[in-house]
Amino acid sequence: MSEKSDVEILEDLFKNEARVPVHTREHRVFAELMEPKTDDSSVILRGVPQDAFIVKADLFPSPDGVFASKNGECKRADFIVISEQHRCILFIELKRTTKEKRHIVQQLKGAKCLVEYCKAIVEHFWENSSFLLDYEERYICFRHTGKRIAKQTTRIDENPALHNVPDKVRMISQVSSKGIEYNKLAGKPSKQSASR
Repeated sequence: MSEKSDVEILEDLFKNEARVPVHTREHRVFAELMEPKTDDSSVILRGVPQDAFIVKADLFPSPDGVFASKNGECKRADFIVISEQHRCILFIELKRTTKEKRHIVQQLKGAKCLVEYCKAIVEHFWENSSFLLDYEERYICFRHTGKRIAKQTTRIDENPALHNVPDKVRMISQVSSKGIEYNKLAGKPSKQSASR
């Protein structure tokens, strides 16, 4: 059995190129998620946990050389944010425009499959069956990420019911240039309720 923490295993498992750096400015931890192959589509996550491990999920090669992809099984979302401290995994997709919900759900399911694959790798190669066990999951899609709004509010399109399965993805559009609080996405109580 491995004695390493989940974050230590993640650090061993993933290359630096597959990670998004977490920054600290004025005692606030944040990360900028940038949509691949674009220079104007990004979201800033504020109040990110100190131990946040952020993976660029779409760097994982598509298995379309093996799977027929008739049900979208070769798709994956852009980012996975893991916090051992909060026992939470965020699956995040960025869209510059509005896309059909079915397509977004397939991408989020694909990112979840990547996490399940990582769990299997760690179980068999690290001999650790408790890796990422009992984590809450949240599914989020940011739309219109190429449009920056200077005001401090962010518009959340759908009912903020618990978004713990891909089919109940939380749709967020018109993200403020100041970003959005991690706790709002994770469904955790926030000290700063004014982030909306």
